[in-house]
Amino acid sequence: MVTENKSLKSQVLRSNNDIKNLNKAVNDLEQYSLRRDCVEIRGVLYTEEESTYEIVEKIGELINVEIEEGDISISHRLRGCIHDTGSSFNPE
Repeated sequence: MVTENKSLKSQVLRSNNDIKNLNKAVNDLEQYSLRRDCVEIRGVLYTEEESTYEIVEKIGELINVEIEEGDISISHRLRGCIHDTGSSFNPE
């Protein structure tokens, strides 16, 4: 019984280690998946009540790429970039 108990404890430790490694691998894959779909656009002047979706669609038009709101999973300004004055581009 003692030998069986030690064997089971060893199996549990190995299984816990495997689970930890698998969780890390899944997290790494999820992070890669999120990053590969991200686009950062700079230099767009802030306007009151702007729609970042419309800004992305307008930039798409300017570079001859059709982008619809359904193509965008999320769109928002990054913290600290609200009053971006790096360019005179204004999508309106």
